[in-house]
Amino acid sequence: MAPLSDSFKAKLSKVLTFTLQTAVLSVVIVGGGYGIMKATVPSEEQMIARMGNIDKDKMTEDQKNARLIVEAIMENARSDRPVWDIQPDHLKDKLPKPRS
Repeated sequence: MAPLSDSFKAKLSKVLTFTLQTAVLSVVIVGGGYGIMKATVPSEEQMIARMGNIDKDKMTEDQKNARLIVEAIMENARSDRPVWDIQPDHLKDKLPKPRS
């Protein structure tokens, strides 16, 4: 095997240095963004505490309604009929009434 020329070694050194610098900069940018997110975004408990008086029963009811709506959408997706023409019978009484 022939020895590597000095010019090839210099070019290889520059390429490896650039690659390493780019990788380190990428890690710093992504890590910094993650750190800022963790420092500034409140947890769910902190968010609820900041919001003051929340009716937890109402929030639970809203979450239940959202799950029912998603269930109805998934069931409607399996049908060949138009969306506005379908409402599953077993969910009809459970779904929230539209607000006017």
